Amino acid sequence: MNQTIKIGDSFALPIQFYDTDTKLGMAITNDMLISAQIINSQNQVIATPVIPAFQQILVFF
Repeated sequence: MNQTIKIGDSFALPIQFYDTDTKLGMAITNDMLISAQIINSQNQVIATPVIPAFQQILVFF
């Protein structure tokens, strides 16, 4: 997926689909990581932060 998120935008992970009886589906786990590239106005990657799926961050500029 190549989604563009601008400063000030927010997003959420999709709801997980997991059947605990059959053990089928996808569950979001503590070891999953989210990464993104921060690109400046010259289209250069200036940072690539990676955070755990369950961590929230606030970024102030």
